[in-house]
Amino acid sequence: MRRAAIAIAAIAMVIGTAAPGLAQQQAADGTFTLKVQSDIVLTNVVVRDKKTGEVVKGLTAADFTILENGKPQKIASFDYQSVDEAAVLNEKTTVTGQASVADLLNRNFAADPAALKNHRLIVMFFDLSSMQPEDVDRAVEAARDYINKKMQPADLVALVSMSTALNMDQDFTSDKALLLKGVGTYNGTQGTGFANGTTGSSEGTADDASSFIADDTEYNSLNTDRELYAIREIAKSLERVDERKSMLYFSGGLTRNGIENQASMRAATNAAVRANMAIYSVDSRGLQALPPVGDASTGSLRGTSAYSGAAMQSQLDANFGSQETLATLSSDTGGKAFFDSNDFAPAFQQIQHDTEAYYILGFHSTNTARDGSYRRLTIRLNRADAKLEHVDAKLDYRPGYYAPADFKHQKTEDREQALTEQMRSDLPATDVAVYLQALYFRLEDNKFFIPVSLIVPGSQIPFLKNGDRDKANIDVMGEVKNAQGIIVGNVRDTVKLALDSSQQVQRRNIQYSTGFTLAPGRYHLKFVVRENQ
Repeated sequence: MRRAAIAIAAIAMVIGTAAPGLAQQQAADGTFTLKVQSDIVLTNVVVRDKKTGEVVKGLTAADFTILENGKPQKIASFDYQSVDEAAVLNEKTTVTGQASVADLLNRNFAADPAALKNHRLIVMFFDLSSMQPEDVDRAVEAARDYINKKMQPADLVALVSMSTALNMDQDFTSDKALLLKGVGTYNGTQGTGFANGTTGSSEGTADDASSFIADDTEYNSLNTDRELYAIREIAKSLERVDERKSMLYFSGGLTRNGIENQASMRAATNAAVRANMAIYSVDSRGLQALPPVGDASTGSLRGTSAYSGAAMQSQLDANFGSQETLATLSSDTGGKAFFDSNDFAPAFQQIQHDTEAYYILGFHSTNTARDGSYRRLTIRLNRADAKLEHVDAKLDYRPGYYAPADFKHQKTEDREQALTEQMRSDLPATDVAVYLQALYFRLEDNKFFIPVSLIVPGSQIPFLKNGDRDKANIDVMGEVKNAQGIIVGNVRDTVKLALDSSQQVQRRNIQYSTGFTLAPGRYHLKFVVRENQ
C-alpha cells in the first residue's frame, strides 16, 4: 500500500563567517497532530415556482432527495441562505480590513466567515493578462455601473486582478468608494506581454516583414495554466466560508492546447466546487467583428488562406476555442457564461438572481472510491410534502462534480501538483520518518556550500518484488528560503531503486544527497519525500 507523502523534513540554519559546523535541527515539542479526512459534497439548490418565478421558501432537508449517479445519498448538512435576512452593513465596513496578495495566498481572504452569512458574496476577478486595453475599459465601465446603480445592501464585493502577478486589490466590502477606487486602477497596461503567441506556422499570419515565425505553443500552455492556477488559489482561499460564492471572471478568452492544460483545468474546477464557488465567465472582447483578411492594425495575411476561407475559419475556431474553456469552467461550477455582447450588465443581474435565496445541501458520498471520475447529481423534491403538492417547481443546481483522486488514479500532472501542494502546506502529510542533516563549508568569503543528506528507513518504503530484485521509485522535492521567505534554491528529483534481495534493504536506510551554494545568512530548508510506484 503506497503512502501519499512519505515524509517531510525541515530545518532552520544560519550561515555566518565563523568556522563551519553542524546545523542543529529544532527539537520536537512532543505534540501530536490528529488528521481526519472527511469529504463532504456541497451543492446549492435554487427552488422557484415555474409560474411566478418566486423562490419557494420554508423547505427542510426532508423535502429533498439527492441522487449521485442514480444512487440515493443521505443529506448530512442543510442550510438556507437569503439576502433578505442580511444585516445591512455600515457603508464603510470591510470584512477583514486587509488587502494584499499575501493574505490571499495565506488563506486569509475573508478572515471573518461569520460576518459573511446571509450576504451575497461576489469576487470580481479581472484577468488583465488576457485582455486588450479596450476590453479592460469595457469591463471596468460595467463594474462601475453595477457599483453605482445596482449594488444592493446585501452585496459584499471583493476585487482580485492578475497581470504579471496575482493581486488581491480589495477584500469583501460594501464600501462603494473603495470598490470604485479599486476598479479605477485597472487601465489596460498591467498585462502587457502576456497575450498568446503564434504556433509556428506562417500561413494566415500577418506579414510583419520578418522571415521567422516563432512557435509559442508551449508558452501558450503555460500562460493558460497560470490563469487557471490563479482561479484555484482564489477558490482555496474561500473554502472555509460555507456560503455560496460567485466569481465574476472577466477574461479575454482562455485557450486550452489539447491535453496540456487538463490537470490545471481539473484543479481549478475541483477547487471551485469544494469552495462552493460558481464561476460566471464574461468574454470582455464583447461582440467581435472578424474580417476575413484582417484589419488595418496588422499587415496583409501571408499565404492563400485569406482567399480560400481558411483564415476566416481559423479565426472562428480560435474564438470558439477560447470561449469553450470559459463555458466549461462556468457549467462545471454551477455558473453561467456570457459571450458576444458588449453589455455585461446581464452577468451581474444573473448573479443577483441566482443568489437571492438558496438551499445548501451537503452529503457524504456512498461511493468511497477516489478515482477522479465525474459523478452526476440529480436533486428532486419529495412531492409527498403537503406544501409542495400544488407547486410546479423548477430546481437549479450544479449537475455534478469530479471525485477526488488518489495516487493510483492521478495523472502525471496531478501527481506533480500534489507534491507541490505538500511543499506549500503548513501542515503536510508525515506518514513515515525522514532524517535530514545539513553542514556548511566555506568556499569563498561570501559563499558557502551546503551538503544536505536525507535518510529514510528502508523498512518504511513499500518495495515491489520484481524477480530477484526489489524496486521502488522515490520523489524528492526541496527548497531553500532566505530570511525574507524568498526561494533561493530548489531541487526536484526522482530516484529509481532496484536492489538485490540479498542486500536486505528493509533492514537498512535509504540516503539521498544534494547540495546548495549560498551566501551568508539565515535560511529555511524543507524537503518532501514520496514513494512513487
